[in-house]
Amino acid sequence: MTHWLDKVTFHHGPRGLLSDFCLMAAERAAELGITLSLETDFDRLSRFNKTQSDNWGPLFPAFYGAEQAFWICGTDAEGEIVTTAATRLYRLGKTPLSDKFHDLSVMYPSGSDTRPAEEMFDGLCLAADYIAGDVALHGAMWSHPRYRLKGLSDFMVRLTYALALGCWNVDYAFGLAKETLPEPVLKRYGMRNRHGGVTWQEPYFPTWGNMQLVWNDRVSMIDDIDVWVSAQEFRRVPAPAPAPVNVFPYSGDERQPLSDQVSAAE
Repeated sequence: MTHWLDKVTFHHGPRGLLSDFCLMAAERAAELGITLSLETDFDRLSRFNKTQSDNWGPLFPAFYGAEQAFWICGTDAEGEIVTTAATRLYRLGKTPLSDKFHDLSVMYPSGSDTRPAEEMFDGLCLAADYIAGDVALHGAMWSHPRYRLKGLSDFMVRLTYALALGCWNVDYAFGLAKETLPEPVLKRYGMRNRHGGVTWQEPYFPTWGNMQLVWNDRVSMIDDIDVWVSAQEFRRVPAPAPAPVNVFPYSGDERQPLSDQVSAAE
């Protein structure tokens, strides 16, 4: 089988660490019977998303038409999609991320020009004024209900980090999570910073109305991946075999249990 990483060349960051992580993540997926692939056809992802409307909200429009974007597809033994995660790149330069929210270009290529006048984002934190440079948006994280609580969240979002770091050399990564998603879950995704109270007043995505902004800088992402890899390496090390226990220890050359010797001496 051709490995999905054959499509990827890392030019940036700690390339050895990122490659090791991606291989380990693929191994973890294989343990669950899942094969990973790297995809760029967002029409396919959109069509699939619509078939899962009972357990998955609509995709962010930010992923449609993005020039630099990809998604990770996980399929089971029957070839059915059972998990996804996506990312896209914004080259902001000195423009802060908050500006992209205010003019709606974080979601739409044409910004607010074609959007209802009442549509807006509100409740952003001060940090969004200082997130700039090359920035990746992460989203479309989904797993089939029968694969939830199996550890997929440990590595699927981190895979988008690793690829964004190694391919795009991003300064930051951010996402928008539902307000109800608790902090322990976000930490499992590798998100170290969060700010709740973000609202998106948009008529077509009511399920995403109340959100929290989550983000990491480059150093945090590298450290998070390093910690994950170290934990997996520890997980791979087999536990040492217990030392053999001689139930009947012998004394000297006598082939008689020590307990019997004690009894005989008495």
